[in-house]
Amino acid sequence: MKAVRFKLNVPKYLITKTVSSRIQSIATSPLSCVSLREAPIPNMINENWVRVRTLMSGICASDLSILNGKTSFSLQPFGSNSFIFGHEIVGEIVEKSPSVKNVREGDRVVIEPTHTCSTRGVEKPCPNCRRGLSNLCMNLTNGHLSPATAIGFSYETGGGWGEYFIAHKSQVYKLPDQFSIEEAVLIEPLAVALHSVLRRYPPNGAKVLVLGAGTIGLLTIAVLRMLPIRCKIYATAKYDFQEELAKAMGAHVVINPRKQDLYDVMVKETGAQIFKPSLGKRVIEGGVQRVYDSIASPATIDDALRLTQAGGSVVLVGAAADAKGVDLTPVWFREIDVHGSYIYSVENFRGRRRKTFDFAIDLMKRNKRIPFNKLITHQFKIDDWKKAIQTAQSRGKSNAVKVVFTFD
Repeated sequence: MKAVRFKLNVPKYLITKTVSSRIQSIATSPLSCVSLREAPIPNMINENWVRVRTLMSGICASDLSILNGKTSFSLQPFGSNSFIFGHEIVGEIVEKSPSVKNVREGDRVVIEPTHTCSTRGVEKPCPNCRRGLSNLCMNLTNGHLSPATAIGFSYETGGGWGEYFIAHKSQVYKLPDQFSIEEAVLIEPLAVALHSVLRRYPPNGAKVLVLGAGTIGLLTIAVLRMLPIRCKIYATAKYDFQEELAKAMGAHVVINPRKQDLYDVMVKETGAQIFKPSLGKRVIEGGVQRVYDSIASPATIDDALRLTQAGGSVVLVGAAADAKGVDLTPVWFREIDVHGSYIYSVENFRGRRRKTFDFAIDLMKRNKRIPFNKLITHQFKIDDWKKAIQTAQSRGKSNAVKVVFTFD
């Protein structure tokens, strides 16, 4: 089968890391660790696994980080050095054993890709998996799989940027008939956004800021509108097309930081005070109760801390790494809570405990007014993988939000 594969080569990785900020095409060149090649169809591991034919798979910001050499090496011990990309996946079951009861051959499924004690065949689950916190599994290097966090980063399973992959029975969710493939491929990132909002759920009447209007930022806005909460949603959007989508998803006020002063707008909107120290950036007293940072760059983290009112919360939705230059003074001086948010697991919401994926599927099913279909902006066949990645990288030129591979 054809598949886009990553194989770690340290010199190539360092070249990509050094050059990618200036020359984006390096990520798809022969000098990178990525290539399209013929790969064997993954073997079934045991009777608890199924084989899936890929129908559609998305390109995620985390994929682009690896392609461009921007991922922290702190994660290397928990990942395979060779794998097929693709963890946002919709597929069709093509093979299963009689012991798998939750799906049938021919079923369309969406994949929860996370590897856990269950998928690894660990006999004694770790404390986090026993509590349902599969995203915090403590056995990422144990069991009968190589080190890896998920399908799409795992040597044995393959991923959605290939024609076939395998998944544990616990990772497959039968797709409701009314879902299109385009809607279904957004369930995984929707679950990411849902988990982040529920990490620090805003109080009624809160003013909330979402930094960034890529896929996760836009879906975070959508989640804030779909959940039963009254809050005013502010969002930042770098491009005009993102501004339009942020409003369509439910943002009340959208700020373009290239055209407007974010601090001046937020001071006016929230009634905060602004101060200018003798040296350094401006300081805000007041601000919003919640910030969801879907970018998590040093600049946005610093802004998030400054724009959050005393006692408020910042949730790092984006994959923050080496945050040089972030002033942590607001964390202790104004007791700002900073929370990480990593993918999804289970949620406790209004007295009900359920898996994030089930919750996300239900939200999407019940909220047809949210124009999810507008987020799928580009579709490519796997042979055009270089063009697909370049399109996803150059959002300002391509107006791309979610770029996907199709296999039908």
